[in-house]
Amino acid sequence: MNTLGGKLLSFDFDGTLYGSFQKPYVSQECLELIEQFSRNGALWGINTGRAYDLLQEGLAEASFLSLPDFFVVKEREVFFKKEDGYEADLSWNGKCEKLHREMYDREISLMQRLKEFVQTQTLAEWISEEGDEAGVVATSVEEMDRIVQHIEMELKSVSGVDYLRSTIYLRFTHADFHKGTALKYVAERFEVAVEDTFAMGDGENDLGMLNPRYAGRLACPSNAVELVKNRMREEGGYVADAEVSEGVVEALKHHFLTD
Repeated sequence: MNTLGGKLLSFDFDGTLYGSFQKPYVSQECLELIEQFSRNGALWGINTGRAYDLLQEGLAEASFLSLPDFFVVKEREVFFKKEDGYEADLSWNGKCEKLHREMYDREISLMQRLKEFVQTQTLAEWISEEGDEAGVVATSVEEMDRIVQHIEMELKSVSGVDYLRSTIYLRFTHADFHKGTALKYVAERFEVAVEDTFAMGDGENDLGMLNPRYAGRLACPSNAVELVKNRMREEGGYVADAEVSEGVVEALKHHFLTD
């Protein structure tokens, strides 16, 4: 294997690296290939919608042979590996928290209207958590489709507000913070060029990083939603024949071992 110094790999977790519906959760071949890439100089990390604690649980279950050099949680908060664990990037995360707080303070009436719609016109649940003022959990993909239509209509009259969706789950966010902008920040910190950055994901909330603006090498597993597969075809990305971590192996070999 040629040296992979100067390469940066960004993986979504659930449905891409980690298959909750299979055992082992991550294939042995995938674990070994990522470890080989790491030994040969590649930097790698996880870019997920999971919160910090839930990601740590998943990492323990997967038993990675080399730990990620970075991870992004909740689709926006950045952490870097240190000698004694992981450390939050206070510069990025502080700016992220500040702008999200200002957004929610500014858009109280918008959020109230959306909450009323969800609670009176759907069977979905409106959720509020520390650090995430608002989100929605629908009872079906079809119901979430209808909710998203209403949200997009409401967002036409405001600026700086967006949402990130993964099947029946949705989180409101400041428009400047998503998996793609977080990946851009990470790549700049490591001084890695866009053309040397790889990103792979399976869901709609991965589209932020599955973008040539942030990663020159793109991929998705065969279990990705059709919207993601179509975007990959449009952008010249790789659509694997295999699912989840076996698809990761296929994509890594395609992008880095056939040059």
